[in-house]
Amino acid sequence: MNSLPDLVIFDCDGVLVDSEIIAIGVLAECLNEAGVMLNVGQTMAYGVGKGAAAVAAAIKEDFGITLPPNFFDDLGSRIIAAYAGKLRPMDGVLELVATFEPRRRVASNSPIERV
Repeated sequence: MNSLPDLVIFDCDGVLVDSEIIAIGVLAECLNEAGVMLNVGQTMAYGVGKGAAAVAAAIKEDFGITLPPNFFDDLGSRIIAAYAGKLRPMDGVLELVATFEPRRRVASNSPIERV
């Protein structure tokens, strides 16, 4: 009896590629520019796994700052630009994925442009 699955689904961000820390760094920069002074560690509480509406609501509630209407469009563009020079596979992931014989797929909660 084969105990291996027929399909393995990998999360993309922070599992296959080191995108999370890059995106959080860019979010911290953008928030600082908007007057919300947070370091990368503090920004993680606001940005990891959360959508734009949730981030904006939390910033408004905690800091009394309404983010500009174009904030998340600009953020997305800046994240994609940062990925171009910094995005790398997570340590050991290429070797790990190569060991799986079943079909492989990638899942992500990120916008398709970023995936």
